[in-house]
Amino acid sequence: MLSSDEDILKAAEDWHRAGHGVALATVVETWGSAPRPAGSSLAINDQGAFLGSVSGGCVEGSVVTEALDVIRDGKPRLLEFGVADDAAWKVGLSCGGTIRVFVERIGWVKPETLCQLNAARAARQPVIVVTDLESGAQRLVAPGDFAQDTLSSALQMQLRLGKSAVIEQGGRRLFLHVHAPAPRMVIIGAVHISQALAPLARSLGYDVTVVDPRTAFASAMRFGDVPLIVEWPDVALPALHVDPYTAFVVLTHDPKIDDPALLHAFGQQCFYIGALGSRKTHARRCERLRGQGVSDADLARIRAPIGLAIGAVSPAEIAVAIMAEITAQLRLPPRDPARDTVPWSLERPPPVKPLARWWFMPCARAAWCSRRGRGSPRPRSRRWRGPASGKSWWCGWKRGMSPKTSPPQVWRRRSPGTASMSIMLSRGGPISSHAVPECSWSIVKRSMV
Repeated sequence: MLSSDEDILKAAEDWHRAGHGVALATVVETWGSAPRPAGSSLAINDQGAFLGSVSGGCVEGSVVTEALDVIRDGKPRLLEFGVADDAAWKVGLSCGGTIRVFVERIGWVKPETLCQLNAARAARQPVIVVTDLESGAQRLVAPGDFAQDTLSSALQMQLRLGKSAVIEQGGRRLFLHVHAPAPRMVIIGAVHISQALAPLARSLGYDVTVVDPRTAFASAMRFGDVPLIVEWPDVALPALHVDPYTAFVVLTHDPKIDDPALLHAFGQQCFYIGALGSRKTHARRCERLRGQGVSDADLARIRAPIGLAIGAVSPAEIAVAIMAEITAQLRLPPRDPARDTVPWSLERPPPVKPLARWWFMPCARAAWCSRRGRGSPRPRSRRWRGPASGKSWWCGWKRGMSPKTSPPQVWRRRSPGTASMSIMLSRGGPISSHAVPECSWSIVKRSMV
């Protein structure tokens, strides 16, 4: 199992406090099939011990050798490994990947930055370390200082994406190393959807906790090693320290469980709050919460019905829809009310009435039905008798509407002969064409009886 970044940085700090020379190697850029993303770290001490990985085992040997030299002379190095290098086969990147690794010594200034970084990570506070790849100068920037920083837009974008990257400013190459807390997910309700959602969220790096007071639902047999808290939400949630990096998912359909959980989530600035239920169920939920003093602004934070509208049916499909919506909420920029910046796929479309469907019986004699070719579709139609002439009138109408309350266009037999009829509507071009034996038709308006 790979060590976490928190373990790696803590080990580097401990080695330095114990009097060892320590170097820190960090992946700053990748191309092609690089096995580890930018921001991956490797800590090395002067005894050759190391913790972490920059390539999954491909180039660690060469990086450790360079790191020992950095510890001795104190000069940072920017290393590059790739298929174009003579050493590519030796270090194991012959598959086509290329990586750049920045190796620096933990000296007189670096320990202070390292201590601040470890303190921020322990408190689950996001920070970004800005490193000049030429001089090795570093500074730590917290989100509260982004607005006054010259790299404000780049810092905000990389923190939102949760990805480290190299940028250029004023002819200098700067590495923005993003240190964001691992996202959490609190699931209220140990239901079938939760059984599919919990492992999916864990595979995406979320720390998942399921809360349900019902012992029949919250059982290890149903959830394996997923942490379970068999308590009511108002008892269980304060101890979880829900924060802005928490996705809050409510799935029980039981107001006695859901409502107290939502009341707790409103005060914790969770980046995502979603609740299972139809629009009618959510409307009743909002009425109950308003009665308890919840503002409309807080109610608007609830994503309900939960998940992206992808037509999910099974618990596993609903879990995918939920995770897709959570990922979009975490990674995409917030919506600007003055501009439509949210992709269309994230907008929950309003209910759309089915397109009007029309069926036609273009014949006034039942004998025509027997002369239709084999395999011809049988159109749905109805016949009315005119009030004066007593003749039969055949027509087609929109599905779901009563012809007697909403009279449609009526097709009337006009003259004998075989004709091809193109049916035209005001919405567009021809929607149907029939070869009509022994008759042709025209459109008239007539009240139905």
